[in-house]
Amino acid sequence: MASSLTRDPHEIADEPEFASIKTAELHDVQRALQAVRAISRITCNNAGEPDASGGTPLAPAVVAELLGGAECLSNFAACIVQGALQRAVDRACASGDSPSDPV
Repeated sequence: MASSLTRDPHEIADEPEFASIKTAELHDVQRALQAVRAISRITCNNAGEPDASGGTPLAPAVVAELLGGAECLSNFAACIVQGALQRAVDRACASGDSPSDPV
């Protein structure tokens, strides 16, 4: 049994430890995360303007739209992950395995 220092804090007892996930879904999540990273870099770089490079800072409405896009992409990635996790639990239950047993 793992101690409180070595236990995975994100482990959920009623979900399978191993599961099959479509690689296309992993690629979708990866692309969404890359887009969020790009948006965060743009907004972070914008925070230093005009002092950083002398460029014109983005309008507050543009920054708000970029941050709204990052939120939307995060929701998209969360929905993909939630669906993959649910299918993994459903498969484990359909195969007669306890969801907490390794598949």
